[in-house]
Amino acid sequence: MKAVYISVPITGRKIEDVSKHISFVIDAYLKKYEIINPLKIFDVLKREVNEIPSYAKIIGFDIMFLIEQSEAVFFCRGWHESKGCQLEFAAAKIYGKEIMFE
Repeated sequence: MKAVYISVPITGRKIEDVSKHISFVIDAYLKKYEIINPLKIFDVLKREVNEIPSYAKIIGFDIMFLIEQSEAVFFCRGWHESKGCQLEFAAAKIYGKEIMFE
């Protein structure tokens, strides 16, 4: 099963709204894929460092998962307005990941 990292704008949004959007994207577009969810990555990182990690640590961890674990990256609407998503887009292109858009 193909692993797909979800790139979604998070900064400045309520986590509940981001979570709902990720659930929608999975149901609407990605049912047949293994999902790499950045909110779950954040939970793992938070437990690992036992504190709220800095933005740099969060995006670094996300990029690591994108590069090492995914075969494709799904970019949610608004990705082009998010610095984090733009960084993920650059990494996806550099590492030859399949790129999908909402």
